[in-house]
Amino acid sequence: MRAAKKFARETEASCIAVVQWCCSRPFELGRKQSPTRKMAKYPIPEIKVRISYRGAKKSELISITSGQDAAEFFRGMMSKDGHIHFVEEFYMLCLNQAHKCIGYYRVSYGGMTGTVADLRIIASIALNCVAVKIIVAHNHPSGNVQPSDADRQFTRKLKDGLALLDIVLLDHLIITDERYLSLQEEGYM
Repeated sequence: MRAAKKFARETEASCIAVVQWCCSRPFELGRKQSPTRKMAKYPIPEIKVRISYRGAKKSELISITSGQDAAEFFRGMMSKDGHIHFVEEFYMLCLNQAHKCIGYYRVSYGGMTGTVADLRIIASIALNCVAVKIIVAHNHPSGNVQPSDADRQFTRKLKDGLALLDIVLLDHLIITDERYLSLQEEGYM
């Protein structure tokens, strides 16, 4: 009987010690600690990147072989009731080596006279979905397809930046209700 009581007291003390230890370190429960995290003076959060594909299966991916194909796709993304929005939008298409569309992403949604596209966001999306090539496009609600100086400068900057990552910028399209302009076909790239 004495041995049973002693075991119960020791077990209870052990359980209390375990509960106290767990309560003092709730963020560590269930998490395997890496050697660098244990050595860090300040807790540093782990970054997890996740991509989800909704829609087509890999075997159903379409090929984009021309500026016209890309323009039709982008026009469908940007139009409401068959008309381009009255605000500018900037989209990107990610392609594999065989020009099959991995997916698309809306980079920005702007105002009536402009939108801001960030090179770093475009590069990070392309890298995360393992794109080898990309096509970008934005709309001009005014109906004027001529690229502005800012459009041409951004295209050069984007092309050069992506080249450092071995990603090819195939084209930059300007889309309107009735027409499109390919900066590649017009020699701006």
